Amino acid sequence: GGAELRVGPVRGARLVAAIDVKSAEQRSYKPGYSARAGLEIAHWSSPAHPPRIIAFLAEYYDGPSPFGQFFTDQSRTFGVGFHFQR
Repeated sequence: GGAELRVGPVRGARLVAAIDVKSAEQRSYKPGYSARAGLEIAHWSSPAHPPRIIAFLAEYYDGPSPFGQFFTDQSRTFGVGFHFQR
C-alpha cells in the first residue's frame, strides 16, 4: 500500500510526496520501498477540461528488481523524473 501528499493550491505550483511499500511471497515478504517527492504545476487552459500537469520529482527505489525474471535480485536506484499528465 502507499500514500500521497499534496501541499499547496489546486491551481499553480504545489509540493507533492508519495511512498509505496509492497512485498511478495516469492521474496519471503521482504518489502520493497518506492518514494517520490518534488514540485507539481497544474495549468488549466479551459474550465471545461482537466488541467495539464507537469511534475519535477526526485525518485528512490529499494527492493526487488522490477524487471520480471530478475525479481529475486535486490535493486536500489535514485533518479530525477520530469512527468507530463494530460
